[in-house]
Amino acid sequence: MNELELLRRIASAKLPFRLLTPDEFSAAKALMASGYVKVSLPTMSGGKHTYGKQEDALVSAITPAGRRALTA
Repeated sequence: MNELELLRRIASAKLPFRLLTPDEFSAAKALMASGYVKVSLPTMSGGKHTYGKQEDALVSAITPAGRRALTA
């Protein structure tokens, strides 16, 4: 998935935006590194009955730089 495609999807969705696939997660990491979005990364669950499951990562905000990238 292209980072700009994901940024557009996030902009058109209600926040927080849930990252569901590895492709979305990779693209969101690149957007976060560029300063375009704020992402909440959950910690790995360590309970007896969680089987290593992890909550989804959430995009909580698009930064002003991300908004400018959308209009460029």
